[in-house]
Amino acid sequence: ENSSIHYSNNKGSSWQVSNLSGNGIGVIGKIRADRNTTDDVFICTDQEVFSVQDHGASISNITYNLPQITIQAFEIDENNNLYVATTSAVYFLQDGGQYWHELGSDLPFIPVNILRIDNGREKLYVCTDGRGVWSIDLPECSKTDNVNNCSFSLSPNPAVNQFTVKDFKNSSNVITKIENIRIYNMSNDLVYQKNISDYSYTFKNIPFLSRNQYYIIELIDENGQGCTKQFLKN
Repeated sequence: ENSSIHYSNNKGSSWQVSNLSGNGIGVIGKIRADRNTTDDVFICTDQEVFSVQDHGASISNITYNLPQITIQAFEIDENNNLYVATTSAVYFLQDGGQYWHELGSDLPFIPVNILRIDNGREKLYVCTDGRGVWSIDLPECSKTDNVNNCSFSLSPNPAVNQFTVKDFKNSSNVITKIENIRIYNMSNDLVYQKNISDYSYTFKNIPFLSRNQYYIIELIDENGQGCTKQFLKN
């Protein structure tokens, strides 16, 4: 209701209201329950997405890099990843992430009105305005998690036709050689792989990467330890 959310702790016997208008939130258009807790929700206004914790006691704007265009639909999968459909594309945000990634490079450039998730088949169904219904594989998010406390630099980022990876530090914070490089798109498809055995590598004129798309690059050392980073190709 406008800038308020109504919630119940007793299966609907009674309801309480949390007014969010003083937090920079406009008219709430869509709401989805956080699957990790019973007290938190995600909400959408026309152009922004918010995480609302403890019935409104804490609010975070998680719009991040989403284009400032109208949000048409909003969904959440069983792993707490968020999906929004706009007047021109579909985006997803990994649970706890800070970047919205565009999905479905083959989708027509047209408004998307409805999103539906089939967790069993791992599909996202996209209903467009006059161009039919499309299915997209749900993204595999595991490769974006660096559990080994490793790091490396990628510059420039966003990447252009020439960019460099270097300073690959393993979990012991020691610079090590890069033995293998892999690049995945956001649907977890492997689009590039190269064995190098060196401390740095410069990509030049890479036709397999599309402009204005996010990718995940993985560096692997001689012990098979991998380290990943998201990057945008300009």
